[in-house]
Amino acid sequence: MSQDTTGNPDPIKGDGNDPTATGAGENQTNQIDGDLVGRLRGQKEHFQTKSEKLEAENADLRKKLESAGKEVKADPAPLQVAPEVDERLTLVELGQKGYSPVEVEFIRTYAKGVGKNPNEVLEVEIVKTAIEATREKSRLESGIPSSSSRTVPLKVNDKTVDQMSRDEHKANLTRLREEATRKAGGRAGSASRI
Repeated sequence: MSQDTTGNPDPIKGDGNDPTATGAGENQTNQIDGDLVGRLRGQKEHFQTKSEKLEAENADLRKKLESAGKEVKADPAPLQVAPEVDERLTLVELGQKGYSPVEVEFIRTYAKGVGKNPNEVLEVEIVKTAIEATREKSRLESGIPSSSSRTVPLKVNDKTVDQMSRDEHKANLTRLREEATRKAGGRAGSASRI
């Protein structure tokens, strides 16, 4: 009996005990079987040679891989981005996501405080609430029109309130009480408690 390269019996050539392989049967069946057996033998030989070539290529590639593996270990570590650059990129990404500069600064500060990446703290409830409050404040401020008249600082005896000393404030308060008492007609009611 013939054997293939793996040591198994060759099912196509047979061992001589198969009645269909010896030609028993009709001529037409034998001719079809013979053609089929011939094609199968051709395919077997083709794939055996192909397998042998691939095994040889595989062995060569394994040798190259082993030598390349030693070279890869000798290569320097891959280029890493500096933490400062990474942080700046993260802040730019936050700006592109629609966060204002004030919000980005808050996120960055909070992230540094807890020792996390700014993207990681976006889901923290405190951060969400602070961002919502900042946005609400901005919305309310933008809805209030600015005053059309300029405010004039309050002056007492040619000094603004900010420039007055503590004693000057007390003297001014005493004067204001006396004026309020005179206007009230001398009643010592609520004007004396001002």
